[in-house]
Amino acid sequence: MLAALGESPALLDDLKALDTAKMETLQAEARDLELSLLRYFAASGIAFSTLLGLSAAPDALRERLFDRLLDEEKG
Repeated sequence: MLAALGESPALLDDLKALDTAKMETLQAEARDLELSLLRYFAASGIAFSTLLGLSAAPDALRERLFDRLLDEEKG
């Protein structure tokens, strides 16, 4: 996958547009932009590493991590 992206960076254009839109939404709506971005990038990293089969974290742990990212009480 990474080799394909290296050969054809244009494959990321749609993802970049989605990321830009997400950033604009967060900037407009987030009470705490930095915390929102931290959560967004953390969740994206967990999801991406799982997608690539790189994550050694068991499913239950991964679910708890996502739950923590969504928990406003512990934010």
